[in-house]
Amino acid sequence: MTRRARLDAIALPDFGTPADAPFDAGTDELLLPASIYHARLERLNARAADLGCDVLVVYGDREHFANLAYLCGYDPRFEESVLLIDVRGRKAPHILVGNEGTSYIRISPILADMTVERYQPLSLLGQPRDSTRAFTTICADYGIGSGTRVGTIGWKYYSAIEGESADTAIELPSFMVDALRNLTGDRALVRNVTALLMRARDGLRAVNEVEQLARYEYAACFSSDAVRAVIAGAQPGMTEYEALAHMNPRGIPLNAHMMLSSGLRTRYGMASPSGKRLVRGEPIVVAVGLWGTLTCRAGFLVESADELPESIRDYLDKLAIPYFEAIAAWYE
Repeated sequence: MTRRARLDAIALPDFGTPADAPFDAGTDELLLPASIYHARLERLNARAADLGCDVLVVYGDREHFANLAYLCGYDPRFEESVLLIDVRGRKAPHILVGNEGTSYIRISPILADMTVERYQPLSLLGQPRDSTRAFTTICADYGIGSGTRVGTIGWKYYSAIEGESADTAIELPSFMVDALRNLTGDRALVRNVTALLMRARDGLRAVNEVEQLARYEYAACFSSDAVRAVIAGAQPGMTEYEALAHMNPRGIPLNAHMMLSSGLRTRYGMASPSGKRLVRGEPIVVAVGLWGTLTCRAGFLVESADELPESIRDYLDKLAIPYFEAIAAWYE
């Protein structure tokens, strides 16, 4: 194959960041119109009905809130949360929140179309738990009983593991799963259906609305700009903390911790910064993830290829040029 690519010196592009969010002023720019959440719930109910589910139980916590936020715009900040959905349409969605969630749940654009209940076991340790109904009672009042077919949605779906079938391997808290199985009277009636949302080939979250894409692209501008600022500002002798201080994610919520590591620490892959000082010639990794986006770059703190380890100075012929030409051919 004839090589078409060549190395040239160019300035690192600066595409800037949006001056304004691409949505209506005065609204929470991370959230979507209520109509989109309603449409998502309708699509989920249709898929769940095809699977034979009567009720869905959607679980979310600080680390695993995306499915919950996808359906109702609520991301529990310190606690867990549970959304009960009547696939049969007999009852409105019913969301359980902890003590602190009783205020933050107001962020949901579809709050008026849900019922909210404070379920204090979801609260942080040391907070009151003296005024709450039992999870079993809540589920029973919502219509879960003998013979009810329940689909659980957490954050993973499985192939068969540890003797469990893919359907009965459920990652929700065990006391909740036990309560659901006891209420239905048959453990096989409580199934993991997280794939309805998460499966890459046909999960509902594999396709994004244009409004959602606009929000993700907005956040992507800031994540790439944050990494660009670190690349431009990092200097030998700085600590990793000082280098990362160039990053300014503007307060957009993170979907991963901010990462920066250098030297041997880069072998850890996802390490947070430390007081280690940057050394010329060493590898360095930096990354930041904002909702809907993640930007990561890895390289060496050098001014020219002559400063690279001798074993990788052929990176142009072995990696960069073939990669560039493959991407160019793909776009063509």
